[in-house]
Order: sequence, then structure tokens, then C-alpha cells
Amino acid sequence: QEVGKDSIAGDLEAVKASIAGDLEAVKAPIARSEKLSAYNSEEKQNSMEAPGVHFPAGDLQNHLILDISVNMTGVELAVDGRQVYSAYNKTVPWAGITARLHAGLHLITLHQSTGQVMRATSYMTWQTNTDRQFIKDLEEIQDSRLLVILGAPDFTAFMEEETIATLEDMGAHYIDRMAYMDTWCLLVYKGSGVVLEALTTSLPQHNLTKFDVSPLTVRTVVPRMQEHRCGWYTEEGMQERATFCKIYEGYGTFCICDDPPWSPHPHN
Repeated sequence: QEVGKDSIAGDLEAVKASIAGDLEAVKAPIARSEKLSAYNSEEKQNSMEAPGVHFPAGDLQNHLILDISVNMTGVELAVDGRQVYSAYNKTVPWAGITARLHAGLHLITLHQSTGQVMRATSYMTWQTNTDRQFIKDLEEIQDSRLLVILGAPDFTAFMEEETIATLEDMGAHYIDRMAYMDTWCLLVYKGSGVVLEALTTSLPQHNLTKFDVSPLTVRTVVPRMQEHRCGWYTEEGMQERATFCKIYEGYGTFCICDDPPWSPHPHN
């Protein structure tokens, strides 16, 4: 009988050990799954942040994430993961060659708080005199707006000294030394200084005499700035005009904060 009890006790211990082993075998993949889930959650959060920039929880709502791409086929801008501007593969036959109509300067005006596009214009600065309109449009934009200025292939071909000086006054450092087929971008709060400037230099392809555009890709994070409201926004009869000026940009004295603002009516 004692021998039988010992045998039963041994069997019970063996069963317990087997059950314990099975439990550990079950726990291990669960633990791995939990770790993987936590890792994926962390990676998802990090993927929303600019490389090398980590925010405290909730701080992303106070910033805009901008993704910029400039290459031989065109330009693209995304704000907080949503494409807001693009100009791709706009080409036409021109004097025996294929002209890139997306080449030149691109000026995108963003609302400094919401990131919404208020105006977007391109300028074929590989033709003469087109940069004059670029300067005029810059002057018509209100201070504090977030400007994204992109230089696509051959944008410096006919850029006048006045344009270069204007961009330097805004804070650009490299605009006076850009070479043929270089790509470039400038981010600036108008009237408040440069946020970022980036460029890539052109590289030879096929042989040493044939050059094409070196791609430029930038991801950056910029703070949302508080919108300045003009005093006349709340005046009677000015609400529609105020709404227009908060959505669209580039209308100069029509939206300026002078009190009273410009009016098309002579008696005003």
C-alpha cells in the first residue's frame, strides 16, 4: 500500500509539472504578444512624430507635421499626413525639348494655426520676368502666415537679383548659390524668421555632362501659431469680409489690419 501511495504521489507530481509546463508554454506567447502590441503602439506614436523629435503625450496638437517632396517629376506637400498641394508631371513639347511646367518656384501659404492652405501659386522662373509676380504676391500676404517656398528643377534660371535679395531678407542662406538643377525649400513665418531651409545638389546621370534633379525629402515639425485677429473683424457689416480674410490669403490691403481697412467705396 505504501508503495502504491508513493506511486500515486509521483504521478500527481508529474501531472502538476506537466500542467505547469503547459501554462508556461501558453503564457510565453501571450507575453510576447503583449510586448509586440506595446511595441507596435509605441512605433505608431513615433511614426506620427518627425524623426529624432519626441513630444510629451498630447503635445502634437500644438504642432503641425509637414512632409515636403521635390524631385524631377514635381513637388508635393502634406500637412499632418494629408496631401494639401501637389504638382506632378506637367510637361509639354517646347522648342524641340520637353518642358517641365511644374519647374520653378512654388509658394504655398498655410494658416499658421490650422495648417489649411490659404493660397498656392507656382511661377515658371525658368522664363524671364516671371519672378516679378512672385515678389508681388509675397508683398500681398499678411504677416505671421506660414510660407512654404519650393524650388523645383531649374528654378534659378532667370531669377533676378531683386528676388534673391527678397528671399535673403526673409532669412534664406543658400538662395544666392544654387546651381542648375538643385532642389530647395524654405519654411518661414512671414515677418518672424525662418523655420527651416533645405537643399540638395544635382548629380550627374549616365555621363558627366547630363544632369538631372536630385530629390529632396523633408519631414519637419513646426509650432502652431495663434492667429492675429484684426480689430475690424467684429465691426458691424464686416463679418463676411473677416471670414473671407481668415480663409484666403494674398489680397493685400483688402485684408490688412489697418483700421479702417481699404474699401472700394470712395466715401469710406
